[in-house]
Amino acid sequence: MLTTTTRVQASDTFPSILTLTGCTFALASVMQWMLHQYEWFQAYRYTWPLIGLLFTVDSANTIVSLLQQQLYNDEDEEGGMSQFSNPPSSIPMIVGTILIRLVSGLAGVGLVIGGAYDAFMPVWMTGPNVFTAAGVGQDSAMILWILTALSLILRQHNKKEVGSEQSMDVIPPPFRVSSLATVQTSFWAFVILLSQLYILSDAAFEDVSEMINATL
Repeated sequence: MLTTTTRVQASDTFPSILTLTGCTFALASVMQWMLHQYEWFQAYRYTWPLIGLLFTVDSANTIVSLLQQQLYNDEDEEGGMSQFSNPPSSIPMIVGTILIRLVSGLAGVGLVIGGAYDAFMPVWMTGPNVFTAAGVGQDSAMILWILTALSLILRQHNKKEVGSEQSMDVIPPPFRVSSLATVQTSFWAFVILLSQLYILSDAAFEDVSEMINATL
């Protein structure tokens, strides 16, 4: 099976999306202020794009695992014909998961590339453009921010039990809640993750906003 879940009330296991959103933008504002005030914090910002590696590695592992479940059969005890691990009805979900994970993994690579441009290239160079003029790093951070936010919303909507496995969830393992005792720790980890991704993608969000306004 793709997932093992036990449904519980989301309000009992994790703070609301509204609370998470408010804390995220509040922390992002504080971080933006610190970036303008402290050089050491500016230097620390250059390490943030390494988050992309977590998304890329986790996406690759998930894709390989799903492909193995479909391409390799488990032999029965008698050595006879084996059966697929997942029924045909699960194929659409598997394909969707792989596509989402491909986007997440490629965005992780793009974030690292963009971070390398920021760290080692002249300040006026933003790297290759993907969707906006902000550059590959900003665009990739925007994609990861959106996918992470959607994953959290889906968690709340599905009312997943803490610790349950969800293949459509792009959130990398270090930020996943493993037990009820770590809910608060995980909440603030999400706040930091979303705040950093938002700051890394602010120019891309501005470009998208301008594009939307231009079409209205």
